[in-house]
Amino acid sequence: MLVTLLPLAGMKAADAVTISNTPLYLGTSAPPNVLLTLSNAQNMDENGNPANGIPIGAAIGGSSPDSKSEIARGVIRNLGSSYAGQINLGLMTFKQYTPSPLYLYNSLYDASYNPANYAAPPPYVAKNATTKNYRIANPADTANYIYYNWASPFYDSGLYPYNFCYSDTARFDNTTNISSYDNYRCFNTKTGTSDGIVSPMPGSGSATSAEQAYGYQGPVIYQGYFVPTDTDYATNTLDFGARIPSIYTSTAWFSAGSPGGGYLQVPVAPLNSTQQTKLNNKLTCNVPATNGSEPNPNPTPSSAPCNSNSSPTGSSILNAGLTAIEGTLKANQLYFSGGTSSAQGFATNTLPNSCNKNFAVLLTNGLPSVTSTGTIPKLSNGQIDICTLTSQAVTAATNLKKSGVNLYVVGYAMLPQVLQNYTALCGNATNPLDQLASAGGTGTSFSASNPAQLQSALNGVFNSIVQSAGSSSALTSNSTSVNSSSYIYQAGFNTADWSGSLRALLVSGSTSVAPAWDAATLMPAAAARSIFTWNGTAGKTFSWTNLTANEQCYLASQASGCTLTAGQASTGQNVLNYLRGDASLEQKNGGSYRNRSTSLGDIVNSNPLYLSNEDYGYSILPGSEGSSYAAYLQNKSSNTPMLYVGANDGMLHGFNASTGVETFAYVPSAVYPHLADLTLPSYNGNHEYFVDGSPGNGDAYYASAWHTILLGTLGSTMGTNAVFAMDVTNPGSMSAGNALWEFTDASDLGNTWGKGTVARFNDGNYYAVVNNGYNSVNKHAVLFLIQVDNPSNVIKIDTGVGGGSVDNGLSQPTLLDQDNNGTIDAIYAGDLQGDVWKFDVSSTNKNQWKVAYTSGSTKLPLFKARDASGAVQPITAPLVLSTLPNGATGTVLIYFGTGQYLNTADLTNTATQSLYGVLDSSTFLSGAFSGGTSNFSRTTQLSGVNVLVQQSILFESAQARAVSSNSVNYAGGALGWYMDLLQPPNATQQGERVTSEALLRSGRVVFVTRIPATGTCVSGGSSWFMELDAASGGAPGYTFMDINGDGKYDSSDNVTLSNGASAVVTGVKISGSFGSTPVSLSNGGSYTTVSGLSSGGTTAGGGSGANQTGQWTGQFGQNGPGLPDTLKIQGSPRASWSQIK
Repeated sequence: MLVTLLPLAGMKAADAVTISNTPLYLGTSAPPNVLLTLSNAQNMDENGNPANGIPIGAAIGGSSPDSKSEIARGVIRNLGSSYAGQINLGLMTFKQYTPSPLYLYNSLYDASYNPANYAAPPPYVAKNATTKNYRIANPADTANYIYYNWASPFYDSGLYPYNFCYSDTARFDNTTNISSYDNYRCFNTKTGTSDGIVSPMPGSGSATSAEQAYGYQGPVIYQGYFVPTDTDYATNTLDFGARIPSIYTSTAWFSAGSPGGGYLQVPVAPLNSTQQTKLNNKLTCNVPATNGSEPNPNPTPSSAPCNSNSSPTGSSILNAGLTAIEGTLKANQLYFSGGTSSAQGFATNTLPNSCNKNFAVLLTNGLPSVTSTGTIPKLSNGQIDICTLTSQAVTAATNLKKSGVNLYVVGYAMLPQVLQNYTALCGNATNPLDQLASAGGTGTSFSASNPAQLQSALNGVFNSIVQSAGSSSALTSNSTSVNSSSYIYQAGFNTADWSGSLRALLVSGSTSVAPAWDAATLMPAAAARSIFTWNGTAGKTFSWTNLTANEQCYLASQASGCTLTAGQASTGQNVLNYLRGDASLEQKNGGSYRNRSTSLGDIVNSNPLYLSNEDYGYSILPGSEGSSYAAYLQNKSSNTPMLYVGANDGMLHGFNASTGVETFAYVPSAVYPHLADLTLPSYNGNHEYFVDGSPGNGDAYYASAWHTILLGTLGSTMGTNAVFAMDVTNPGSMSAGNALWEFTDASDLGNTWGKGTVARFNDGNYYAVVNNGYNSVNKHAVLFLIQVDNPSNVIKIDTGVGGGSVDNGLSQPTLLDQDNNGTIDAIYAGDLQGDVWKFDVSSTNKNQWKVAYTSGSTKLPLFKARDASGAVQPITAPLVLSTLPNGATGTVLIYFGTGQYLNTADLTNTATQSLYGVLDSSTFLSGAFSGGTSNFSRTTQLSGVNVLVQQSILFESAQARAVSSNSVNYAGGALGWYMDLLQPPNATQQGERVTSEALLRSGRVVFVTRIPATGTCVSGGSSWFMELDAASGGAPGYTFMDINGDGKYDSSDNVTLSNGASAVVTGVKISGSFGSTPVSLSNGGSYTTVSGLSSGGTTAGGGSGANQTGQWTGQFGQNGPGLPDTLKIQGSPRASWSQIK
């Protein structure tokens, strides 16, 4: 019977398929909120660069590019280039009393003028009367030097270029309890090399003859005592030595105390160019105005402009006062809790939504020196009670953590004496900054002693924030792909740094899998990797000198056709080295390139392909082609089993399937324009797809020999799309010559999701069969057949559906060898417009290969998937074929589910999708197809009866489903069945859909559905594993799932329907995650089904999220009526080629 129906009028699908640059199941998240507290205490005017030959801690002035202040501010100014779009960032400092402008001097404690006491470091000895490690020319006697070990800031209202003080009672060892400070006599001139001191020291007047004999001259400019500064107290420097020369440095702001709290300088907001400008305005260095009479007016650092204000009320941050850690952490907690405080700079508070990912970062060069109320606790000897202050700050960090805010701590250019003093006074050897970090939930603090280390430390902090924000949302994906006799292989990724993983899970029995290795941790060194690419006509090694001029331009981030400068060429070479895996220029190593935890990039949509010694049945072919195949199989059995997978590092990778070590990789030429993006730190927030398609393969006979061909596609990649082929006959000895060809089609090749297949056709040639995918220029659904050994011979079969406002594209094709003679006779595929297409390739004349069904000149699909209202149901999953059920006449029964999961609009689309089993009723006689019903849908009727039988979901609990069991009378003209994915009891639309391939076994068909989660801060979703009778789409007449885990398959595993009837469970749920096409581990008469999960989750029926797999236990036995397990060879690359047996 031939029934050809007229084309159906239905609703068209969405006009465009804008594929998301990140996996949709990551959900709609938000960047983390980060509040960075920058110390603006007085000690930030000190030297922070040991490379300049000046001791850390010496007064240098906030305007110097070597000051702790300017170094820290410079690093923060660079955050925007690295983390824009990835975080929301704000800036807080310590709150200050209104400071006053003073003159800043560098005071050299316990100095010597005697050259015999000089010994250049190392080793450095902080307090030693006769060994001085540093020297500077004496400004009053430039022929001689001042020798010293210790330098510290000194602030004064008096201006003089330098002064020289001495005391006959002062020491530099803190051995005495200080109840009063030592008196000093200070002069404006000291010459000579004598360290002599007059004792007893004169009470007043100009230099005496005795003092003049030691080089002191002129009037006494100051006579009195000095009190310790914040830095002095922190280092337990309570006396200053017998000789203190002080040299004018610059003007500076100064305040003696602190109110003890924090002050919000810039509210938290998305880190973009606008926010970075706000930060930079605040980070401009701010020093008091000079009047020109100073001996050394404030210099302007090269890293930033420097304001000179006569008033401290300028818009930028001033350095003055004490280190108010406790109070600032309390201010952090108040701010993150949504509170307000006008006194602390946030009278209003509008924190961005961060999905509860909030972080505080403290950058300090000292320990706390003031309480949150502005008091300074002291010990009996006058020293600051650092033990109490640290304990109070740790408590504040603990409370901040309890409020949901993790605290990172970075210590910069902190004097070692500070920590030594803390340990001595408090009897605690644990670094106080580590105590703060531990209490704040981040373990240990970051430490830096020079500018490069500070940059690295802050990169470490912000990378950790980005990573922890990702992992806290469970954004790690694993997709179970294939299983060998010993392993299940899973590919996945982590969004924190878009790193990839390829894990082998060791199979033990039928219920146990355990991690064996992860290829990401086994990547070869950059120089040792075998990486190949394409030169336009042949393969070549992936090295700088082998690249074309345009390829070099792309890697150097230049337009094609450029002429590279030497510097640009060096950049391009560095990018290539990075792509090969060289991490030397990553930020964590002091460079500017994006940090990676592994050189293996994220694996999102590419399913791993396992190849070993697969037999495609070609021994049945006539002549030497068939007779030589057995020997070829024998040779294949000695090859190394391999795993192939595409990754978004720009490469298709080949891994040893036993060890996990990469043996080679291939860079398609089409990805070059965007490869340099992978080095950008901003890439972590701007992910792109590169080699995202699933690899396919097949054996082919040409040039009088057998070959194993590997096919690769780019999947969701942006820009030019391509299909490429490699000869992997001997995977252990790959070279550039194994690259066979690359194919592009400017008009009809789009984003080729799914994998290609290599097979023999009736003209005697072997072809790579690929779908055109989505977003092609012409927007049609098109099938490509590319002759393996002659890629210029391309057969393109256009369905003619799509174009204009209708965006269409063909999904992964499934091949059929109807007469089991080793050649392909038909190809089936679905498209975005809900059409199931059959392509007739049974002729020995390739020019006769065509769309199987037509009406006049109009090409017709076999079937049109439409919901009850006539709306299009897109088909993006591969079709699965089986032999005919009892009573049916025709070719094959076709299984598929409908639904799309490609762009952000799909997340909220709740249109009804369905499961289908559809009959191709054409017959195959004498090598040709004839008859058959085409262009039908669920509403098509024959003799007043719908040709598809409806099944329904009757029961749903939190864990299980039961479905109807309506019979399908194929002998009476039925053409299959369907089931709408609607939640009972009210047929609720949940957005449930199918986007992965079905699985056939034991007369049952398994579909994995997905229900996307919706809303901001929600990721993943849920999945149902639906296992149905393959012939009817309904419930089997027997129990086959062990739902209660008792090891039995009986009525205790059933559920009770609303009418009181007992029903077999046909669906189990994964909550909080998506499943993928499963594999089954058999053990006698039972099996365990294992599926990869997109983001953790749990499975009913004995399943869990362990190892990122969902599991449920079932039973073989009791096959369905008239159907074998499957036509597909599951776990092999022949998953898209079926044979009728």
